[in-house]
Amino acid sequence: MEIIVLAVLAASVVTLMVSFYLGGRIRRLRRLAELVSSTPRLTAEDAASAVAAASSAVAAAAERVAVVGRTVAGPDGPVQAPLSGIDCVWYRVVVARQDTIGSNEGVGSVELYTTSGGTGPIPVVDGPQSLPLHVAAELAGQALVPWAGALFETSVTEYTERTRSDPVPPSPRLAELQRSGAISPEQLRPRRDTRGFMVTEDVVRAGRPVLAIGRPRPYGDTVVLEPVRGGSGATTATTEQIREHVARAIELPRRLWLPLLLLGTVLFVVGCCLVSA
Repeated sequence: MEIIVLAVLAASVVTLMVSFYLGGRIRRLRRLAELVSSTPRLTAEDAASAVAAASSAVAAAAERVAVVGRTVAGPDGPVQAPLSGIDCVWYRVVVARQDTIGSNEGVGSVELYTTSGGTGPIPVVDGPQSLPLHVAAELAGQALVPWAGALFETSVTEYTERTRSDPVPPSPRLAELQRSGAISPEQLRPRRDTRGFMVTEDVVRAGRPVLAIGRPRPYGDTVVLEPVRGGSGATTATTEQIREHVARAIELPRRLWLPLLLLGTVLFVVGCCLVSA
């Protein structure tokens, strides 16, 4: 009898947990659809008016706007990513040491070296003949939706296992960075808990489609988009693609959420009745 009671209670807990997860997913997807649909579009004319006004009233008053366009190179033209040689608008190189942490063999990452180049705020042209609207690198790093194409493209990923005999792991990119003086052999000396070293390079190419949502602020003679709490980011997906994704992704959770919630509640009540019987 006890086994039956435990089985009923366990089934109710699992069912309720799944229903709560589905309910949370439905809320997140609905917030995403509302964010994309309700965020006002900042046009080039609005941006030009904002920076032309002495008080920049338009930019200061808007808490969140959407910009749709394509990435372009800055005034100095495209830059070349140092590891991949890709001509791009912006790049970032990170060298991290991967260490074992705790008794559960988890892995922690310690950044040893980080550099970036190109235009700080990544320029986005809003239309064929319009004012460039800059997207801050911090904003572009937050994918608006995980499934959609991120504005950043990982051009190099290189992992090197630790080596006890050589302070510099036999890695072409790490060796290249060391020869350039960017990182020293001491930084690459393995610790007792070091598993290896990771080198990554991210780039943003010119001509990438962008949907960016953020807070507009004056930036020189243009406008920069900054992160804003409650929903911001940049993605290569269009608003139509995001709406279609939400419509598909929400269908199954919406069908299962209520039946699972009712089933879990019924099982929990039955289990409690069996316990008290």
